[in-house]
Order: sequence, then structure tokens, then C-alpha cells
Amino acid sequence: MNKFIFSGEIPSETNARCFRTFGDAMKRTTVVILVILLSSAITLVTEAQKYLKYTVLAIEYIGPKDHLIGPIVISDSKKGAEWFSKAILKKSIAWDYTPEFLVSASMMKSLSSETEVHRGIAQRELSAAPETTMTVRVTLVTPQGQSKFLTNHKLAYSMLDSFKGLSKDNQPLQSEISQFQEELHP
Repeated sequence: MNKFIFSGEIPSETNARCFRTFGDAMKRTTVVILVILLSSAITLVTEAQKYLKYTVLAIEYIGPKDHLIGPIVISDSKKGAEWFSKAILKKSIAWDYTPEFLVSASMMKSLSSETEVHRGIAQRELSAAPETTMTVRVTLVTPQGQSKFLTNHKLAYSMLDSFKGLSKDNQPLQSEISQFQEELHP
């Protein structure tokens, strides 16, 4: 036995046992890490999915910073509007107060449909326009997913006119849309 210690040689059986133990430990560690990562991913997906049952429409001014206009958040659920304002808007803009408007499911459906119409118009008419001319970002979150588009002030003004017409029964929302339009108009 002393000959192995002094000569620097390790018996092959001990060497194999050492590597087998090390390999087993690495496999266990890898499995534990994968389980932790998978459970974290499942938790994140579950958290995100509980908000996908809401429909949220957000209109944000993204033009020059010398002309600030506050965003508007519209939803068919108070929780959906709060979630969007806190989780999404706060990451993209620093705004102290975001007006959140709760509307009926039927009005939200009408606003969503109108948003999709204007998204198509913006894509068709502004596809070649430089991004620097875009002053408004519109985000629509539905149970089917999320869509965003950028538009210029002219098309945004037209879209907001449509939204005002659809929200004629909701005076506070209609007023906020009018104010956004007034501030947007050059």
C-alpha cells in the first residue's frame, strides 16, 4: 500500500470508484437543477396565464420627450388594467399616474375589433415610414395573446376618433381620449 502513496500511483479500482461517485453526484446535481428550473418556469407561465383571461388596450405616446402625454389603459377587468399598468407600463415608461378605465365586455370587444382594423391600416400605410415618425404605441392583450403596433399622430388621431365614438356611453373615457387627441394634435 505504501508503494502507491509514495510512487504517486492510484490503484485503478479506487480511481474507477472515485469517478463513478463523482459522476453520480454530477447526475444528481443536474437533475436537481433541472427540476428547480422546470418548476420556476411552470410558476412563471401560470402567473402570466392568469392575466391572459383579461382584455387590455393601452394607448401610449412615444414621441419626443418634450411633449409628454399620459397613457390610457382600458380593460374589461379591474385586475387586468392594474396588472397591465404595474407590470407592463411601468417597465417601459416612468409615469406616476395612469388612468385605468373599466368598460363592459361588449365595449371591450368593439374596441378590440376597432384596434385590429387600425393595426391593419397602420401596417399597410406606414410599412415604409421611418420609425422616428411613429408617435403612438397601441398594445392589445387578449386571451389569445398580445399585439403591438406603432402609428403616426395622423392615424392615431383617426383611431382615437373611432374609440371616442365607441365609448359614447363612458363619459370619463371619452373625455380622456379627447384630451389625448388634443395633446397629440400639432
